Amino acid sequence: MSVVLPMTRCVTNDTVPGHARIRALVLSAVHDELVERGYREMTFGSLAARAGVDEKDVEFVFVSKESVLMAHLDRMNAWLLALLTSLASTSEPVRCRLREVLVTRVTFRFDTLRPYARHMDEMREPVLLALRHRGPVYLEAEARILERLLGEGQRRGIVDLADPVPLARTLLTATSALLPGEATLNPLPPERELRSTAGELIDIVIEGTLTVNWPAFRPESPRIEARALL
Repeated sequence: MSVVLPMTRCVTNDTVPGHARIRALVLSAVHDELVERGYREMTFGSLAARAGVDEKDVEFVFVSKESVLMAHLDRMNAWLLALLTSLASTSEPVRCRLREVLVTRVTFRFDTLRPYARHMDEMREPVLLALRHRGPVYLEAEARILERLLGEGQRRGIVDLADPVPLARTLLTATSALLPGEATLNPLPPERELRSTAGELIDIVIEGTLTVNWPAFRPESPRIEARALL
């Protein structure tokens, strides 16, 4: 029986030459394992067989089955970061890019979990645990992307607030309520409904960050209380 180590520990031991290859092969097999067998039935033995490697090598590289799932989520998040970077770098208007980045950070995460919907009941707890541990790391990487985009908006005179750093965190905090959580993993929300809900909230959030939507300052004449003159 393998010992389940805390998820805050390193999830893999692939610094030894050759083990990075084992890690890559196992991770390439995780998706099909989760779709066909489900998380509960997935074992180091079944992963090794599907990946074409020795089970002992899998046990050496990964400290637990939970760490395999976390490494899989890490890899999907790396894909998400690449996609967000690409969306933030297009020639579209800053507002359009900002909206697409925020909507995509929500919808992508659900889309990557949809293939496992049949087994989501058994995956719910390990997925939530992995996301709680990795969430802060993911958020920091996304914040860097948003900061650069908001900085561009500031230079163009589109973004009202002076410092893109706290504004990026505010936008991420506001939209994090839409990410997979206790109430939205089982069942997963329908794709069209999710995009509509996320889009509506994100539009409201974005409106408060754009200079053009802030009322111009109108100086008023000083008001004097008549009784004060008596």
